[in-house]
Amino acid sequence: MKKLALPLALVLAASLPLLSGCDGQASSLDRFEASQAGKTVTVPVTTVVERDFERTITGTGSLRAGKRTRIQPHVTGQIVALPVDIGDVVQKGDVLVQLRRTEFENEVAQKEAELAMAEAQLADLLAWKRSEEVAALEAAVDEASAALARAENDFRRKGDLFREGGLARTDFDRAQEEYRRAQAALAAAQARLQESTAGPTREEIAIARARVNTASAALAEARRKLADTTITAPYTAAITAKFAEVGEQVNAQMGTDILEISDISTLEAYFLISETLMPYLSVGTRGTVEITSTGRIVPATVVAVNPAAEETVRSFVIKAEVANPEGALRAGLFIRGTLALDRRERVPAVPRQALRYLISDGEGPGVDNHNRAMLFVLDDDNLVHPTIVATGLLDAAGFIEIATGVPPGQRIVADGALPLIEGQKVQPATEGDSHQF
Repeated sequence: MKKLALPLALVLAASLPLLSGCDGQASSLDRFEASQAGKTVTVPVTTVVERDFERTITGTGSLRAGKRTRIQPHVTGQIVALPVDIGDVVQKGDVLVQLRRTEFENEVAQKEAELAMAEAQLADLLAWKRSEEVAALEAAVDEASAALARAENDFRRKGDLFREGGLARTDFDRAQEEYRRAQAALAAAQARLQESTAGPTREEIAIARARVNTASAALAEARRKLADTTITAPYTAAITAKFAEVGEQVNAQMGTDILEISDISTLEAYFLISETLMPYLSVGTRGTVEITSTGRIVPATVVAVNPAAEETVRSFVIKAEVANPEGALRAGLFIRGTLALDRRERVPAVPRQALRYLISDGEGPGVDNHNRAMLFVLDDDNLVHPTIVATGLLDAAGFIEIATGVPPGQRIVADGALPLIEGQKVQPATEGDSHQF
């Protein structure tokens, strides 16, 4: 404990005028000090106690939904069902909007048929060397060879008759044409047989596979569009706005708004904090939010601090997260936020009126007074010792933290405004006693 023999002028500066006397005369303070010397007075006495202090800051603002989403269609179509309304609470996966499905179902059926055809064509290519097909082609070649032999014999016989004058020109020409056709038919049958035994080329198979892939992708897209005709809730939320009705046409390209949903399981409190308090604030700071209309108090945690001040008021916007698992709170409510910046437990404290010359940076619980003040400390002989102390936080009960200067249990004069001097003898007052000077 630091005891300081203060000049009486300092102790009494707030209550006694400074009077200058003539040469050789004592001042008013000198006379007062002389009058107090050896005088025992009755004073109220208390002790330095231990208390818990918490630095807090407050601000006003409002609650907002933690997450809001505008529901828009992914496909263009007509609304045929809208089973929700403003205020409804929906679970993740619940149907919000149903668009007409007919056109999209037809498109899916068409794409399924196209895929089936492409797959069949690919299968035919991959199964090109089946023995029954080769046998049929070989039989066709044999048949074409026999037909050619018959046509050739007929053509030779009629040629001889035509040269001998026993056959008309038209009959000869007809026989010649039949012979040429038989030759072409055999050549075609032989080509088909050769192609069958050789199989498809790599390019042909690649093209067939590409057709299957294209048809498969087109079918997947058609199915996606069909699925998109049913719009479901992406998360558990409340319906906070409605922009369309059943029967209206909505356009995916234009981004037509149908509904707005808000996640109210966690709300966000936005409020302003004075720039003088910003050094004590950080993300993760915990506190409470009081709903102005109901007085309900709920926990809150700072999740963001705007680094730029609001120029008009020189304050900073902070965002705190407020849990709302029961959904009792609503976005838009006005709030008063209180944040605990730090907590100090079992530190020395005295009643505020025991201090003298306390110059405060502010009023109210949780305001930090980075100042020095004076206490009248009593020793075991009840002698007064003015002592400088460093003060800290002020609580709601009117106690001030003593950061340095006196320990818990130390006796002090309970009224710092009394005109006491260093070494003055005092008598601790009992209940009902009055100050005596």
